[in-house]
Parts: sequence; structure tokens; C-alpha cells
Amino acid sequence: MRGASRAFRPLARPLAPAVPTFLVWAANRGEQKPHLKPISCEQHTSKLQATTLPAADPLSRQHLVAAEPCKDVVEVDPTLSSWSSSRGRVLEAVKQNWEALKDAPAEHHADREIVLEAARQHWEAVKYAEGKLRADREIMMEAVSQHWEAMKYASEDLKRDPEIVLRAVQKNGLALQFAGEELRRNRSLVLVAVQQKGEALEFADEGLRRDRELVLEAVRQNNNALAFAADSLQHDAELLAEAGWQAGW
Repeated sequence: MRGASRAFRPLARPLAPAVPTFLVWAANRGEQKPHLKPISCEQHTSKLQATTLPAADPLSRQHLVAAEPCKDVVEVDPTLSSWSSSRGRVLEAVKQNWEALKDAPAEHHADREIVLEAARQHWEAVKYAEGKLRADREIMMEAVSQHWEAMKYASEDLKRDPEIVLRAVQKNGLALQFAGEELRRNRSLVLVAVQQKGEALEFADEGLRRDRELVLEAVRQNNNALAFAADSLQHDAELLAEAGWQAGW
């Protein structure tokens, strides 16, 4: 009974109301909130002996002792409670996980270094970038090099950039749909797109959809591409044969 009545000595550093000293990090999602910091197993053990949890906290001392693995226990760091107001803290959080950009204040969505760091980790970071950064060639090149769909977030100027669009259609020909009109008329670029994905023919300029050789390349990649050819080619015997379709379809 002596052990049962043993009191715990509170931390010298006061806790914010209703905020537990220890929280379990959702490691199965691989997420770590910027205002949390991991502590070692040794620290965890010693802290438990010196911590009084708020009465309202759902995590009892027993739950914390049983928490496995030990590395999944983190301590609220009061010095980071206002992380969102500090550029340095946001940058450090983004370096750990690009998704920290999502919840960062708007001014950090316009910070080139922060957005570029996030984009290097995951192309979808450009979705949260402020408009002028979607016109940043280096940032968008980083994003489209990872995934072609990043093109939909590019500025109108970059949608007319041959190198950016070429990089995107090399990943997936369907990126042609995001290209500017002039590039959709660019035979060399469209050829790359349809050789990668035949159905990209749908997004080519009308004049190129009448280009028999280009249509043939698209059909060779995917026979369904014939549906996007000009009417005058949809009954072409050689193209029909290449597509494996019957005349008069």
C-alpha cells in the first residue's frame, strides 16, 4: 500500500492546461507534428517517475508505461507551441515532413525556400504554393519530374514552357492536356506524348490529329487512340488493321 500512495513530483516546467505531458505519436502514419519532439526511452522512464498527468487526460500512467515501442512517445515542447509564427520552425518542420506546409500560415506558402524543400520531397506540395511560386521554373520542374499531374498547378507561362511540358509528357503523355495551345501544335512534343500514351492524341491540335504518321504512332501505343483521330483517318484501312478494328466500326 505504501507504493500505491506514493505521490509523483510535478515537473518544474508547468504544463499548459489540459495538455498531457506525453502523447503517443501516430507512427503507423509516419506523421510527427511540428510541436512535438521525441524523447528517448531513458528519458521516458525517468519522466514518468516525476510527472503528474492532468486529471482529464485519457492517457493514464499505466497506458504510457505500456506504450510500445518506446520511441513512439513524444513530449510536448512548449518552446515550439508557436511554431507557426517562426519561419525557422516551419522550415525545420517541412524538412521532417513536407505535409507541415499544409497547416503553415499563408505567408510561408509564399516562401520559396520552404516550398522548394517541400516540393523536393513530394510533388503535391506545389498545390499549397502561392501563385507566384507556381511560376517558379525550378520548383515546378522539381514537381513535374516526380509526377506529371503537377502540371495542372503550373502557371500559364510554364504551361507554355517546352522543357517543362516535355518533362511532364515523358512521365505521362496525358500531361499534354495541360500544355498551352502552341505546344499542342508542336509535332515533336506531341509525338513524344502519344508514344508514351496513345490516348494523348485527344489533346493534340486538330491539325495533328489529321497527321497519319503521328496517328499511327498513337495507335501502335494504344489502339483506342484511333477514336481521337480526325474523321478522315478513322476509316483508314491500315490504321484500322493496326488498331485491330473492323472497317465500318
